[in-house]
Amino acid sequence: MNRLAAIVLPLLSMLLPGLLYAEQSAVRVEVTVIHASNDGDEVDPRLEDLKRQLSSFDFSAFRLLDTHVRTLALAETGEFSLPGDRLLTITPRSRDQEGRLRVHLSIGGVIDTTYTIAEGASLIVGGPRHDGGHLILAVNQTSAR
Repeated sequence: MNRLAAIVLPLLSMLLPGLLYAEQSAVRVEVTVIHASNDGDEVDPRLEDLKRQLSSFDFSAFRLLDTHVRTLALAETGEFSLPGDRLLTITPRSRDQEGRLRVHLSIGGVIDTTYTIAEGASLIVGGPRHDGGHLILAVNQTSAR
């Protein structure tokens, strides 16, 4: 058994840091797609956690349209379908020691920029016009475990 341990332990010590880094470089991205309008004043109860942030937009009604969840590696681009035959692409760029993620978001011709999102926080982004209002996207990220 000592001979086996002498072979296995050095191998594990070389592989383990790489496995831990690979886990840290995976990002769980959640995109909440919201329709915002001035048609009434109802806020979808499923958006309660975002209500305070949504109040900064000049709309009175907010309805949850869809939620997408995907795990992406750093530098991997994920595509998320949006209403109106639009496509949101998200590319996690890097993560700092505090867990903040630099992420590139793009919706053809509307958004093409890089944001920083704290782990567990939601980035709220105003999107394109849709169905008498606008789309709003809430992007949340956590380390994939």
